[in-house]
Amino acid sequence: MKALYNTSGRHASWTVASSSYTACWAVSGYPARLHQAIRMAVKSPDPNLTSREKAHIAAMQVFASGNRPKAAEMWRAILVDHPKDVVSIRLLFGACIDLAEFMLMRDYLAAVLPWWTEEDELYPFILSYYAFALEQTNQRDRAEHLARKALDLQKKTPWAYHTLSHVIEEERETVSGVEFLTSSRENWKGSFLNGHITWHLALYYLDQSNLSELFHEFDTVLCSLLEPDNLFGLIDAISLLWRLNVAGVEAGEERWKKITDVCAQHVENCTFTWFNLHVMMSLAHGKVSESAARLVLAERLLKSISEYAKSNTSTDCKVADVIGVPVGNALLAFGKGQYSEVISLMLPLKYDLVKLGGSWAQRQVFSVTLIHAAIRSNQLPLALALIAELRAMKPKSKTLDKLYKEIKGLCGAMDRTSVLDRGGLPLNCSSERALELFNKALHASLSTNESFIQYLREACELDSGFVLVHCMLGSFWLSSSTPPSHPNGKSPLPVTREKAHIAAMQVLASGNRPKAAEMWRAILVDHPKDVVSIRLLFYACIDLAEFMLMRDYLAAVLPWWTEEDELYPFILSYYAFALEQTNQRDRAEHLARKALDLQKKTPWAYHTLSHVIEEERETVSGVEFLTSSRENWKGSYLNGHITWHLALYYLDQNNFSELFHEFDTVLCSLLEPDDLYGLVDAISLLWRLNVAGVEAGEERWKKITDVCAQHVENCTFTWFNLHVMMSLAHGKVSESAARLVLAERLLKSISEYAKSNTSTDCKVADVVGVPVGNALLAFGKGQYSEVISLMLPLKYDLVKLGGSWAQRQVFSVTLIHAAIRSKQLPLALALIAELRAMKPKSRTLDKLYKEIKGLCGTMEQGPIRIVELP
Repeated sequence: MKALYNTSGRHASWTVASSSYTACWAVSGYPARLHQAIRMAVKSPDPNLTSREKAHIAAMQVFASGNRPKAAEMWRAILVDHPKDVVSIRLLFGACIDLAEFMLMRDYLAAVLPWWTEEDELYPFILSYYAFALEQTNQRDRAEHLARKALDLQKKTPWAYHTLSHVIEEERETVSGVEFLTSSRENWKGSFLNGHITWHLALYYLDQSNLSELFHEFDTVLCSLLEPDNLFGLIDAISLLWRLNVAGVEAGEERWKKITDVCAQHVENCTFTWFNLHVMMSLAHGKVSESAARLVLAERLLKSISEYAKSNTSTDCKVADVIGVPVGNALLAFGKGQYSEVISLMLPLKYDLVKLGGSWAQRQVFSVTLIHAAIRSNQLPLALALIAELRAMKPKSKTLDKLYKEIKGLCGAMDRTSVLDRGGLPLNCSSERALELFNKALHASLSTNESFIQYLREACELDSGFVLVHCMLGSFWLSSSTPPSHPNGKSPLPVTREKAHIAAMQVLASGNRPKAAEMWRAILVDHPKDVVSIRLLFYACIDLAEFMLMRDYLAAVLPWWTEEDELYPFILSYYAFALEQTNQRDRAEHLARKALDLQKKTPWAYHTLSHVIEEERETVSGVEFLTSSRENWKGSYLNGHITWHLALYYLDQNNFSELFHEFDTVLCSLLEPDDLYGLVDAISLLWRLNVAGVEAGEERWKKITDVCAQHVENCTFTWFNLHVMMSLAHGKVSESAARLVLAERLLKSISEYAKSNTSTDCKVADVVGVPVGNALLAFGKGQYSEVISLMLPLKYDLVKLGGSWAQRQVFSVTLIHAAIRSKQLPLALALIAELRAMKPKSRTLDKLYKEIKGLCGTMEQGPIRIVELP
């Protein structure tokens, strides 16, 4: 048996490729097979391995050591030079699922796909991979289009059916899902995804409360796959029955026993946290305390997970330690009827559960566990919020709609007694005028922002014990970490909600922004019309780039607001922005336009549409939209930032005269030492020109650097500090002694700030700020390979800096131009392709991609080599 090339045209050693597949399958739970595969590859009889094959061996060894993220990075690197390497495409795809790194999945597939054509036999399968990546990053329309295209080319493309199963669950009535999967069953039932797609079909039946069909699918398909070696088949079966279990639906002990008999073999051997937690579900079902045998096994499993978590430093062991142990305890607590304990253990981890891996649909098993734990522990407002969050992602779900209405009815109406704020909530205030000013401040903070701080200060002067006024001022200025006093007995002791605000402000002042966000979120569970929490949590989410949290909390509060509420359009526009930042652009545009129909001067609606247009439309339409609506947004606090978006449209069109006009007339007027966000907009715009080699003029830069020089010694906000570095590192910084000195002092300041305390931002400064600051300065010094070395490994950590996706693109374009200038053209091409896939109508990216691809030429296939296969 002989081989020349693989099906993608890449010559390959069979031993290396086969061993890579074997090893990466075996790592799911069979270490002996894993090490055997490694030995096969390392001891390959072929002495003339290519650099690509050597890279595969290295990646496999790293993968075997437990460092999946590093292995994924190495496969990604192989694909930069070899975009038709099917082994890397397949292995990286699986690794991305295990790590839930769907942005990486989307990006690497966007980079390799242009090298494939419909003439390639494997093209439909690669296309279906990309469709799934798009679906998992919420780009469902494009996902559906590409999945159906894949099926047009090849009917038996399992990942296309799988992708469409997800799309239907999240966007359609589940009856259409049943029709689609049953009618196409002959095309997917013989694939390796047979069990999993059947699981999706069973979920459709669950949503319809069609238990007879659900159990038919379980008994005839899922049960047939219950083998000790088939971890993923076991996960599907367990996950389905556990969903029934938490909802109080009996599946029958006979069905559970078929699963637990197999799972009992895995109690002592923990190698995969995602699977281990499903084993716990199988043991903890029903009333586990009434089954001595299962309880013993469950407690032994908990011990095994704990020991595994401490056994080494692999990626999955770290996940087991941080998530596996508490979630395992929570699942067992559910089986014991300790529902409040479930909430205590799992709720703080809600946005960390993604680290377990799997798809969003698979991880929903934890969401429904939390929902039913909240219901059973009589924490109905929390249950309602959790249902609302999930329902917003699956708006056509019959089960969620019915449950939401039922629980909302039990929650009853909100308390509207006592003195009320603009959201209709009670508060303590001894002055009618102070209350009037406070409500004006709330409106202004959501709409124009004009004078809202002044309104708060005046209210504070009238009622020095006005708790929420102190909290708003304190949260913005971090001027106090102690509760405000109540001189002269003007105000009574704060109500519970006000006490919670004081506590959140203290936590924020200590630098723990995620904890403060969690506390505002908790306030909104009980008080969904608390405008102070809505506003402060919104901006905390932006600073933390926690857009899933933003989307979820706004989905939970919005049903309590109506069009009769004066502030409704502004809250709606917040939600639209959250949807846009989580790639749900169609819904974002619909709600942003609805907000504008209700209130023309809704700045966040214009901002949201600015993002949608940049990512989905020709930028000429963006210019037309923003210039024609300017009167409605130019008086708002987003004037500078929306102008920045307008300038980006001009940049995409190479219309520098209009770009500089916007910079000189608007952005320059906002260059004040205290206006950090205004400075960020101005710097970010000119830096994009700088890396592309476009001269902005030293006079413009000097206006910025004169202001930024005042911030060199005082680092308090990493996102801003890095923009200060851009202002100092522009051009050829080595030719400006003064700027070079300031830049080096700034690097020292960032490093000192990173070590100064344990605040959230100091940690970000340490992990991201210091290396990226060095990279930006390296760009200014012409050390472009150094830029790549420092920034590329952090590509998916840059989100920790905060800001929107459009704002963080400044780092993407820096990487692209560093790669071009250092003549790493395949890398530059991959990076451009990734960004171009997210902005398909960008003229600049399209032109640059074609130019660099032309320079890269055709892929090198190397000499024909004949390899004897064993």
